[in-house]
Amino acid sequence: MNKITKIGLAIFATLNFTNLKAQITLPISFEAPGVTYTMTDFDGGATTVLANPAPGGINTSSSVLRMVKNAGQPWGGSKLTLSSALDFTSNNTFKMKVHSPRANCPVLFKIEGANGAFEQRTAYTSMINTWEELSWDFTGVASNTYTDLVFIYDLGVMGDGSNNFTFYQDDIMLVNQVPTQSQINLPVTFDVSTVNYTVTDFGGNSTVLGADPTNASNMVAITTKTAGAQLWAGTTIGTNLGFASVIPFTA
Repeated sequence: MNKITKIGLAIFATLNFTNLKAQITLPISFEAPGVTYTMTDFDGGATTVLANPAPGGINTSSSVLRMVKNAGQPWGGSKLTLSSALDFTSNNTFKMKVHSPRANCPVLFKIEGANGAFEQRTAYTSMINTWEELSWDFTGVASNTYTDLVFIYDLGVMGDGSNNFTFYQDDIMLVNQVPTQSQINLPVTFDVSTVNYTVTDFGGNSTVLGADPTNASNMVAITTKTAGAQLWAGTTIGTNLGFASVIPFTA
């Protein structure tokens, strides 16, 4: 009887120890002891946790996540499921270190929940083969709704599995970032540096802010409906908070 009791306790302790180690929570460094970062790749995305291929600068950590975008679909990427739903009560902005072979490459950061609920934001790389930190502002998003983090590089462009479509990411965190720009409002000119002109593409659209092709001194939003984009592809202007003032349709 004593031996059976001791064996039962040993099994119970082992099961609890394993469950504790399996938790995937923010911040994510891809090197927490005992944690298996199981990614769900889709439509050409292929991820692997491996040794940092370019330690230096802002990222000298040992392990990172490699994302290779192969031929499949223009939206190929990968998903990581957290152990608990995201809480935006105190924090509003995701930050992640990215190593890209190209500058001005869109990096879509999407959060998903039950029944098709999702929110997504896009940031653009500015450096080539150098670690940099990108940010995605999710101010105003509901807490306790989303459990999945989805990553898509160069949305709307078909990957080919080459070095040109090989990306690395690390140190994903959710922080409280005080907005440095004011909320968007009408009229939208894209010219004021102190205004947050966040745009969110969907369905394969790709939007960047750039110079007016007919007037170099005028800033505009340049939207491209890429090859392979959905029929309903488009772009939403403004953050999740919307415009600062109610749009005056009555007038």
